[in-house]
This record gives sequence, structure tokens and C-alpha cells, in this order.
Amino acid sequence: MTMPNSQSAQPGHRGLIPWLLAALLLTACATPGPEVEEAAVDREQAAWVPDPAAAEGYIERVEQAQQDHEAVDYAELRTLFVKTSFYQPYAGAEQQFSDTMFQALDAGRYGDALRLAGRILEENYVSLDAHYVARAVYAQRGDQRRRERHDHVLRALFSAIRESGDGESRASAFSVISTRELQSFVSLFGLELLDSDLEADELGTHDRVVVRDPDNDQEYELWFDISSQWQRGFDGF
Repeated sequence: MTMPNSQSAQPGHRGLIPWLLAALLLTACATPGPEVEEAAVDREQAAWVPDPAAAEGYIERVEQAQQDHEAVDYAELRTLFVKTSFYQPYAGAEQQFSDTMFQALDAGRYGDALRLAGRILEENYVSLDAHYVARAVYAQRGDQRRRERHDHVLRALFSAIRESGDGESRASAFSVISTRELQSFVSLFGLELLDSDLEADELGTHDRVVVRDPDNDQEYELWFDISSQWQRGFDGF
């Protein structure tokens, strides 16, 4: 199994997660045009304010997950996370450190990779990238207990996104909370992302992406609801 970062391939990790299809790496999502970006931000950013109660619930559930990873509803955890000030889809720890984290994993610098994964998880416990890398490092070290914890969380987060829709239309789009999560989710699905096109209107903000299935070379469209990301806006970017 390969796990993407936003720019480069990670060919050394194929087969590390047997429960998902082997994946080709994603190219970076196409950047939306400035007029669409401005319109979406103007309409949606003003509505977003952090929710102290959500932050309290998020922290409580993260602490619970660290004690008993099977006792947490990870779909609920994702819902709480996007209401907190921890949620930084453009300039958070995941965006800052994921590329370096994967480079360290590729180079066999497992301590560095794990340290960066931990740094991301301190801020964003729903990061697919960080749980993937932590799982890979603990697998390399033979730490079965910690490997299984991150494996379970990664599965649960992936399932929460997959169960949020079927991706076949705007009305049934998969719900994702960042471009990076979209890219990682597509790759974990075993698909290659070829192109994307942003659509923003009264229905919300959606990304229509073109993907290719490397098993049969077929191309098709998937829809993703990225309204949470646009509602959050560019604070700290």
C-alpha cells in the first residue's frame, strides 16, 4: 500500500497495509481559480467560529482513544474536530510536516518520522497521514500493540469518510475536511487522482475529481464535499 504526500511518491511502502488496495500516488489537487476561491471564502468564512464545547468534547475523545481506541466514534470525532481552533486545513501541523514525515519514513529515519507523526496528532488526531506513518513505523519496530492502535484508527477514519456518501454526485459527495485528506483518501481507495474542478454555490463547496483505477485503466468522476474547509477559511495561512 502506498500513502501519498502532496507532491512526491512513496514507492517504498507498497504492501505495508494489506487491508486496502495497492495505490498509485496522487498528484496534487488542481488549484481552484481565484474568482471561485474569493466567492467561496466571502460567503462561508464569516460563518465559522470555534466552539469551546466541541473543543472540550474533541479533547475528551482523543484522550479516550489513547486509552481505548475501539471505544471512540471516529465519525463523531471528525465532526467535533472541524468546530475547534485545532482545525487548520491550510496551515496546520499536517500541512507543515507531512512531506518531511514521509521523506523520513522513506529514508528509514523512523524516529524522525514518528516524531513528526506525533507532532501532527497532537493537533489533528484525525490525520490519515499521521496514523499511516505511525502504523508503518511501529510495524517496522515490531511493536504490535501500537501498530494495531494506529491501524484501527486509520481504518475507522477511512470508513467514516467512505460512509459519508458514495461520491457519485454532489448530493451524495464524500465529506472531507481538507485537500490533503481528499488526496490521502483517494489513494487509500487504490485510485490515482488526475484532475479536480471546484464548484461553489448555495449548495456548498464541492470538488469534482477525475480518478483512474490502475487495475483496469478506467477513469471516472468522484464528488467531495469540502464545505468545512472553505467555511474555516484561511486563518493562519
